[in-house]
Amino acid sequence: MNVVDDVLWFFPLVLVAVGFLTSRIKGFKFGRLAIYVVVFLAAFLLDLLATSFKQDVLDSIFSLIVLMVFADLFWKIIRLKTKIVRVVGLLTGMVLFIIFYGSWVVSGPKGMAVKLSTEIVSYYKNGKHSYYIKKRQAVEDTVVKPEYVLFKVRGFSLLEQYCNKYSLPEGYENAIVSFNWKKRGDITEVNIIGDSDTLWNLNSDIKPK
Repeated sequence: MNVVDDVLWFFPLVLVAVGFLTSRIKGFKFGRLAIYVVVFLAAFLLDLLATSFKQDVLDSIFSLIVLMVFADLFWKIIRLKTKIVRVVGLLTGMVLFIIFYGSWVVSGPKGMAVKLSTEIVSYYKNGKHSYYIKKRQAVEDTVVKPEYVLFKVRGFSLLEQYCNKYSLPEGYENAIVSFNWKKRGDITEVNIIGDSDTLWNLNSDIKPK
């Protein structure tokens, strides 16, 4: 655990308060609206296309930017004169914060350390597209499990597209994991091998997270 983990974990709570202060700044109406549209549209498209930044730190920073804009809009809504709008805005804001940032806050700085501790463990190129496997530590019911995630990259890009993932089963936590890549038409496949056992097959057919 380090200072970066502590700061990133604490930021969602700080940004809610900062959003309160920025929401009270008058003026910049159209500029603020443009920022709302650009940030929310970018977040929507990234989620729709199962796409994220290759660097996990950039992903976390973008999530914080979305929260900052959301907090600014949230505080503006609950200051409206119509009571029903204020109540609905308050409840909606709380629910959305819990859905998108609740696990982040509850996990604590240790959870941030786990979130950021990813590494590329295997790489494969199929024509114009590149693929790689990222190993990360997934937290399930407070238990940390090794997880292997297949991503696709188109050319030179800061973005990666999620394809599929697999968590190691119980008993294979200390196994020597290797990967056997192959292509089947336009689809790229990779067998995940633990010691000498083929555990699972991941392919580049894009699937929901």
